[in-house]
Amino acid sequence: MAGKISGTTSTGANMYAVGYDYAMSKHTTVYAAYAMVDNEANGAYTVNHGGHGEKSKVNAGKDPSAFSVGIIHKF
Repeated sequence: MAGKISGTTSTGANMYAVGYDYAMSKHTTVYAAYAMVDNEANGAYTVNHGGHGEKSKVNAGKDPSAFSVGIIHKF
């Protein structure tokens, strides 16, 4: 939850996320996750901070979301 910026209106946001991981073996886990940000009319928060080397930008009032899947293998 992000509160309003002092001296402004409708700049807050709420973020919701859900994820699941599954151990396939002692060394390998797969995962999936979904996240979304519910920005107020003047809020411009992102789901992540840049991702894979790029800066994310959101227009005020838009509600970004992201889905990720992956595998973790420990050697």
